[in-house]
Amino acid sequence: MQNADALHQAGKIELAKKKFIEAENIQQKWQPEYPYLYSVRGFKFCDLLLSMGKFLEVLKKAKTTLKRAEEMKILLDIGLNKLETH
Repeated sequence: MQNADALHQAGKIELAKKKFIEAENIQQKWQPEYPYLYSVRGFKFCDLLLSMGKFLEVLKKAKTTLKRAEEMKILLDIGLNKLETH
């Protein structure tokens, strides 16, 4: 997963997106109740998506993961999701 963020920071956008999607697919298999990457991993994926202009996709992911973070009272995740939606 850190590889995906490093690729993004190095400007290798498409390869980074591919790696993030692979990570999200693996997570969905292990935790089907979490359709999206969450916490710092999800924030970094959304950072990539924002750099690609995918605002609606980020809003969808952030709203979904924010709801779960609020239910579980995970302050870091709540803060990260609020950053993504504003």
